[in-house]
Amino acid sequence: MEKKIDLGIVFGGQSGEHEVSRASACNVIEVIDKEKYDITLIGITKNGDWKVYTGDYKNIKDGSWEQDTDKSTRIFPFSTIPLSRMWMCSSPCFTDQWARTAPSRASLS
Repeated sequence: MEKKIDLGIVFGGQSGEHEVSRASACNVIEVIDKEKYDITLIGITKNGDWKVYTGDYKNIKDGSWEQDTDKSTRIFPFSTIPLSRMWMCSSPCFTDQWARTAPSRASLS
């Protein structure tokens, strides 16, 4: 089996597009090839906190992921573990060699 590509999906943010970004992230997660990509969910709260989210991705759309504190870890955007690609919803952006801290992978079931 070929090694999966690490992919960070960044959603949320401090703009008026926060809710649209969450919905876009859910749409991407639902259709992406999970056999090809090892996905890390990275949410940005309206307060500007960056968090790796390891819970059910369906909680992203309604914003309840932010209350799921045992499934999110506050991070700083650039840290030590490399990602091959990054997808920022709602503005797609692929960036090679992006780095972040991720304690575990997201539950995508």
